[in-house]
Amino acid sequence: MKYLKSYQLFESINKNNGLPNLSELKIIKIDTIEGKNKWSRSKDKLIHMILDLGEWENFPSDKIPNFYDNIKKYLPSMSKHRCSEGRKNGFFYRVKRGTWLGHIAEHIALELQTLSGYDTGFGRTRQTRKSGEYNVVFNYEIKKMGIESAKESISVIKDLIEDRDPKIKEIIKKLKRYE
Repeated sequence: MKYLKSYQLFESINKNNGLPNLSELKIIKIDTIEGKNKWSRSKDKLIHMILDLGEWENFPSDKIPNFYDNIKKYLPSMSKHRCSEGRKNGFFYRVKRGTWLGHIAEHIALELQTLSGYDTGFGRTRQTRKSGEYNVVFNYEIKKMGIESAKESISVIKDLIEDRDPKIKEIIKKLKRYE
């Protein structure tokens, strides 16, 4: 058993750069919220994703090599995301300084819907009572598109971490099927 535990610990670390394995980043569940809710007074159509960062909890965006450059390269339109900074490029500023992957998933899910032609822009990400687990909440106009955007946001994050092209145009084409 001693060796099994050591092996499992080794397997949870990515061989590249000492980063956690991408399998550590996982969606626990996705629900939709319709009507009055605790997340927003004005938005009544929300996606609620519970995201477990696993060991990625210890790796904000500024600790992930090339992440900032990759997100700017593949999702340049996110320069319009003001985030809590209240200014253009506010979100990119947060990514450069270091923010958690749950927060980034929220913004990517919103951007995927925006690039698909829908006016979304409300989001909140808050830690649950469990370490490394986050409530990721954002609005949608088409339910299936919102749910799929949540799933795709995690795929995009994994591609950005791995220095791979997330193929945003293909994702948008897939999302538009839900119109």
